Amino acid sequence: MPLTPDEARSKWCCQARHTAVEQADRKIVIPCIAHGCMAWRWSDEHKKHGYCGLAGTMIGGDA
Repeated sequence: MPLTPDEARSKWCCQARHTAVEQADRKIVIPCIAHGCMAWRWSDEHKKHGYCGLAGTMIGGDA
């Protein structure tokens, strides 16, 4: 699902989940950094929407 960078930043990063810091009994969730991440892929030529490349290629491939 393509998201704007602002929408993506409201989601947690699946890669960071493996390195999340445990403090007491709570886990700190690290948010997506959207187009600041090497895995970010733009889904349109105007660079308004994209997705996490770690999730695989979107149906129809990268734009």
